[in-house]
This record gives sequence, C-alpha cells and structure tokens, in this order.
Amino acid sequence: MASSPFLLAFEGAVHSKAVRCVCVVSKNALSSSSSSASASSLKPSFELVSGSLDSSVVVWSLEETPASRAPTGLVFSPRLCLQHHRDFVYCVAPCTADANIRSFFSGGKDKRALRIALDDGRVLMEYTGHEGPVCSLAEVAASSCLVTGSWDGSARLWNIASGECLRKLTQHKHAVSVLTLREPQLLVTGSQDKALNFWSISGHLQKTIPDAHDDIIRALDYLSLPSSSSASSSSSSPSSAVLSASNDQLVKAWSLDGSLLAQFEGHSAFVFDVTASRLRANVFFTASDDCTCKVWEVQDEESRRLSGRATQTLLHAATVWRVRDTPSKQMQVPMSTMTHAQ
Repeated sequence: MASSPFLLAFEGAVHSKAVRCVCVVSKNALSSSSSSASASSLKPSFELVSGSLDSSVVVWSLEETPASRAPTGLVFSPRLCLQHHRDFVYCVAPCTADANIRSFFSGGKDKRALRIALDDGRVLMEYTGHEGPVCSLAEVAASSCLVTGSWDGSARLWNIASGECLRKLTQHKHAVSVLTLREPQLLVTGSQDKALNFWSISGHLQKTIPDAHDDIIRALDYLSLPSSSSASSSSSSPSSAVLSASNDQLVKAWSLDGSLLAQFEGHSAFVFDVTASRLRANVFFTASDDCTCKVWEVQDEESRRLSGRATQTLLHAATVWRVRDTPSKQMQVPMSTMTHAQ
C-alpha cells in the first residue's frame, strides 16, 4: 500500500537569514490524559530546534490548535530565541546522554560546539579545539560521547559531560560530515575531499573509499532495511545501508563493509541533506539546491543491491538545506523542511 503524500502543515518565520539546520528533540515519547486513553488520544510530544546564518538558534514548541485556526491542527511557536554563537550556525542535533536534563547540541562558524539546555536555553558545555567552523555533529549512542566534523578536515570525539576531546581523526583534507551507528558501533565520515571513511569508535580506520562521489559529500545517514521488505529471501540481502548525499546531485547507498549498493538520481542541483525516516520502512528524504525535497522508497534486489525511486517531490521557494522527520505517526506530516526564513 502506497504511503500517503506529504502536505504543507506549517510555515513559520522568525530567523532573519537562511535557516541552515534543524533537528527534532523529543520531550516524551507520547503523552496522554490517562493510562487508559485510546490510541487516537495520544499526542506527539516534541520540539524543533533550528539554526540560522543570523547566528541564532530557535526552539519551536508544538501547540494544540483548533481546526478553525489551522486546518492541520499543527502550529509551532518560537519558545526560545538564543544568541550563544558569534557567527553562522551550521548544525544542531539532539542529546540523549543525560536523562535528567533535556538538551541539544549546536555547532557553527565560530569553531565551537555547544550543549544547550532545552528548557531554559542555558549553555551546559562548550567544546573547543577545532581550527575551522563546526559543520556537523552527532551523539555517539550509549557512550556519552559527541562527535563533531569541521572545515579543518578533522572529526573529534568529545566527552559530553566534561568537554574533554578524546580523539582527533585527521584522515580527511577538507570539511567533514559525521554519522554514528549504534549497531554495530561505527563512525562514518564523508568530506569535501569526496572520500568516505569507516571508523571504529576507538578511532581505528577500518575502510576508506577515496572517490565515493564525484564531488563534495554533504551529508550522511543510516537506513535500516527490515527483512520483511526484501524482495528476496536470500541471506545476502543487505539489512542496512549508509546513505551519502553529494554536490554531484546523487545519493548513494553503501553497505557497512563499503560496497556500493545503489545510487539514486533525480535532483538537478547539489544535494545538501539526506535523512532516513524512522517511521516509514525503506523511506528516506533529500534536500537540494534545486529548491526541492524528495521522498524516496527503497527496495532490496538480488546480489546485495538496492533500487529505489522518488515517490514525491516537494517544491520550495528557495534552497532546501535540511530535512527531518518527526517522531510520531499521529502527525499528518512527519517531516520538517527548512529553507530561507521558514
């Protein structure tokens, strides 16, 4: 059965310059008025965090809105407008390391990464040491570590609580995008030098693909492929893939041993972001300089290969820098896209 199409549910303008990054931070998995509430009464509980070239970070809260005010019932309002960075904000990501304090990370052109409390916006920790802008970051699951990628060509692992730099990975020559995997525990880096590297969490380089793309690698994500989706019962069918997006207008899928599984064509300009859906099996989203966001569906094929197609194209008025899905199936539109001042 085909997935229902995505429709515009909300548009908000607070930033004064281009919105470069967005993440979703869960408040609680789901909330209800009572333990006996029906599934239809469950409400999503999350907030959005956006970062901009105006140097600000904004926390957006979801409101319950009457249909007379918003047909979708979906409205986000800016709850916090933060000016902790001294220049462009390039990346934001949720933090789950501390169950007692809801927080998120941000990184920017001022060469710093910050951990910020979601409730009141105070800075909990500052991570300094990069010699260039921090352009990507991600939490390392179950290890209380943060990994950052920078224009200085390095990726660094940090102790989240103390701010200590634990490891510096210097295999790349230019700006680095980072991805962390829970099972198995791996770190993947992609770079403007077109290379894709697979690392152990201890910092051991396991695999290098020198020319993974024909141009800059912009973003990475991890796509899980449930066995029930496989077109073949063969044990050789891939169960997961690393997705890479590039200025060469392509998204590629890689096995965890570095084998190319597929490439996806459809954008007519740089692909700035790729993110896998956490709710829809075998679905991922892309954001591009061609002013579109695309929804893709992936199928397993024989001989450790994948195939896929774009099932929907969402047109925007300007470049789409980032795309994320939200953590609730109750939402009509489980995805957020950010363009200029939206």
